[in-house]
Amino acid sequence: RSALRAPSGAPRHAADAPHLWRTLTLATAHALFDASQRVRPQLRRYLEHTIDLTLVLPRTHTHNGRFCPCRGDSRSTVLECGSLADLGAYELIQCARGLTRLNFSGMGHLTPMTLSRVLSSSTSLERLKAVGCWSLGVDAEPLDSIVACMPRSTRLTHLDVSHSGVTTGILSALLARAPNLLRLDANSCDNLGEFELSALPPRLEDISVLDCVRLRDVWLRK
Repeated sequence: RSALRAPSGAPRHAADAPHLWRTLTLATAHALFDASQRVRPQLRRYLEHTIDLTLVLPRTHTHNGRFCPCRGDSRSTVLECGSLADLGAYELIQCARGLTRLNFSGMGHLTPMTLSRVLSSSTSLERLKAVGCWSLGVDAEPLDSIVACMPRSTRLTHLDVSHSGVTTGILSALLARAPNLLRLDANSCDNLGEFELSALPPRLEDISVLDCVRLRDVWLRK
């Protein structure tokens, strides 16, 4: 069964008309990548026209990279657990530069460097969802190096990093570079501590930080 889902109402010959594939949902990363986490050549043309991309793990909503035997090894994650590592994510966004929405929730091996690369390559991105990405709290490189590579993203309006390992430093860097952010969801983030409220984007309308154990009630009431 194909893991590709055509838009509603698309004709049967949509496979021959990649411009029709504006929304692309993959039930498993296996369908997109080969064993080396390189995008399969026959799928590159679809990604070039995709503006809304969702990756969904085949068996579980969230893959906890902390307990995975793959340990984020870039050449084994797709075959053994179905989750992307940074190399696969970088390959993906290089092929799909026109994305406005990206959802790679549950990909437990993605580190903060992937967030930086997404913002650098997908300049049209408006919504980014990284729910349950546990390794966002694992700095493959020093925080200063990651922040230095993270550009301003004036199009980003919605960010969801709930149930992830995102840290205070990484989230603060993201907020500082998303001046037009309207909604932030960061629920159940155990690594998230209190940050300066003055750092919040000026246009932010909704923020949800429920069940973050390091945030005190007195801070939340502010």
